[in-house]
Amino acid sequence: MRWPRPITAGRGAPPIWRKPSNGRLHPRVGQPVKLTVRTGDAPAHGLELNAVPHPGEWSEPIGDFPSSPLDIEARRDDDGIAYLRFNSFSPRLMQPIRALLAKLQPEDGLIIDLRGNPGGVLGMANGLCGWLSKDEFSLGKMQMRQG
Repeated sequence: MRWPRPITAGRGAPPIWRKPSNGRLHPRVGQPVKLTVRTGDAPAHGLELNAVPHPGEWSEPIGDFPSSPLDIEARRDDDGIAYLRFNSFSPRLMQPIRALLAKLQPEDGLIIDLRGNPGGVLGMANGLCGWLSKDEFSLGKMQMRQG
């Protein structure tokens, strides 16, 4: 995990930098959030943001994962380069991902941008890899905290 990681408080809001150990901001919609912001060596200053509703789709809560806003960009340019960026491995995003992958030709390029994607449903990674290779291979090893 790289530090600092940005948090945004709604569409058009500037990024706010925080240490990962501070947790996420979870204000109620309309509730102001007061923050102290520091940029480089500059003095800290106060900032107040108002939480706004996410205008798009939300994921379904799964197990210990709460519902969260979904964001995806899936496009194929005329030069044969496809770009795929999504913020969560959520089953709700598989339809637009499949739609993009179905358009690709064998000679096309594909950029999968996972910056800012903390993970999600493991089975979705399996499905995505199935679209990208005909060969069987290992995606790695999962070990649970309980052993």
